[in-house]
Amino acid sequence: MVMVIARAGRSVRLYDTQEEALSGATEAIYMSLHDLQCAGLVKDPEVILAGIQVEPNLALVVGGAGYVQECGPENLEMKQAIYSRLEGATAPDTVLASSTSGITASRFTGHLAHPEHCLVAHPVNSPLSCSYRRGGAFTDD
Repeated sequence: MVMVIARAGRSVRLYDTQEEALSGATEAIYMSLHDLQCAGLVKDPEVILAGIQVEPNLALVVGGAGYVQECGPENLEMKQAIYSRLEGATAPDTVLASSTSGITASRFTGHLAHPEHCLVAHPVNSPLSCSYRRGGAFTDD
C-alpha cells in the first residue's frame, strides 16, 4: 500500500508495531521498486522512495494526517485495539481506513467516538484514487 500511494506522488509515513519490520522496510521497498523499474513500471525508484518516511512513533505518523490506512492482521480484537489507538492519535475528522478482507467495519469501529470516519479500503481500490461519500454509522447490511 505504501508504494501504491507513494507512486501516485503522495507523501507516506509508515509505522509498524514491530521495530524489526520497520528496520528492513526501506530496503524491502527499494528492492520492490527496483523490480518494478526493471519491468518498466516505474521510472525512478529513488524519487518514489524519497516520499516514504519510516517512523517508529505512531503519534508522529498519524498526527496531522487526513487519511490513515491500516493494514494490520485479520484479528478482531487487534483491530479494535489498533482503532482505539488511531482515534486517540488523530484529529476527529481523520479518515481511518482498513484493508481488512473479512471483518466488517462495524465490528471493529463500534466502540469509537467517530465510527463514521472509518471505512474498509483495499490497496487496489484506495480512496485516494476513488470517489466515495461519507455516510452514517456502519451496519452489517
